Amino acid sequence: MKKALLITLALALAHCAGAQKENSFKENTFLSFNGGFTLYKNESGMTTGFNASAGIGHWIVRPLALRLSYNGVLAPSYAFSNAGNDGLTLFHSVSGEIMWDPLATFERMNLLGEHFNIYPMVGFGFLFRGKGSNGEDPDRDLHVMLGLQVAWHQSRYHNLDVVFELKNFFLPTGFDQSAGYNGFLNTNLGISYYLDRSANRHRTPFESRRVSEDWFVGLGAGANFSSFEFEYMDPKYNMWGIASGIMLGRNLSKVWTMRLGLDGISAHERFDTTQKAPGKRYVFSNIHFDVMYNVTHALGFRHGSRFSLLPYVGGGLIWRHDNVIFDVAANLGLVGRYYLSRRSDLFFDLRYLAISPSTGGGMGASGYYYGVGIPSFTVGYIYNLGTSTTRYRMPLDWNP
Repeated sequence: MKKALLITLALALAHCAGAQKENSFKENTFLSFNGGFTLYKNESGMTTGFNASAGIGHWIVRPLALRLSYNGVLAPSYAFSNAGNDGLTLFHSVSGEIMWDPLATFERMNLLGEHFNIYPMVGFGFLFRGKGSNGEDPDRDLHVMLGLQVAWHQSRYHNLDVVFELKNFFLPTGFDQSAGYNGFLNTNLGISYYLDRSANRHRTPFESRRVSEDWFVGLGAGANFSSFEFEYMDPKYNMWGIASGIMLGRNLSKVWTMRLGLDGISAHERFDTTQKAPGKRYVFSNIHFDVMYNVTHALGFRHGSRFSLLPYVGGGLIWRHDNVIFDVAANLGLVGRYYLSRRSDLFFDLRYLAISPSTGGGMGASGYYYGVGIPSFTVGYIYNLGTSTTRYRMPLDWNP
């Protein structure tokens, strides 16, 4: 699951220029390097440390960029400190990040002048802490990040930005053996170097034009399976449940789509081999943000094609309703959309939701946390709001 998510995100970054042939790969691709101080909040209070990061990003459409980043944090470990080791520990994080340019979104806004830009950020990824010197087990988990970047440049055409970044990493309950809220707050300074900068990041011919256009809402339902590395899949074991959800999304271009979803899911804890019975049934909610890539139109818009396939990656927060456990989860899936009319689509969503053992009630067969998940298959209806300008969907004058 971990490798699949990272490979998918890396391929999306590498392929985005090929998908939009109007731009070269170098145009608006940038490298980031920065470092600074960290506040580590855990069960014992607040400790201090240091951080450094490096990343590669690309502005996939005018107002949005994707960045793949490595973040290293050097801080005291809560678990190791309890075991008598008060030294600094290196935490590793690899995450996919989305950067938003509000000034490009709302057109004529130029409140910051010619030298500054502000980019809100959201990210999702994997966190790793190695073994302790006294033999403590390593810890692996997921995280969500919210942040803000302030960039200064000599001119809008200059290839170098000096950046200040503020990132807050939300860590799951139980990470580093710490109950309650856990998190890294990173403040750092650094640079972003553009391989080939286009000052205004002109829209491509197949990109959404106005903020009010190309939105959609959807509703779906289906079945899921409580998977511990796909043990006990036979229906007689009754490890099956129901998945339902609503979504709000936008087609940013002929290949890029983003959506925000809220799902309600019934699931089971691990099968009880002693009692020969399914694990405890529970219900949880999941709010998630997904980045989708339309492979049907990746090499050019296909006139007359009613059907589109969109693999996606994403992540978000989940919470169990019976004991209010809040945690982080990862998405990997495939959506198919079938054009019915100017306003209507049918869709299916084949999805794997990776959750932590603390939420799912047990480790996978191999003992790895990413083997605990909820594969699901849902079908539903999408209603398209406003005008479809991206040509992601069928032209309005299309006639079968």
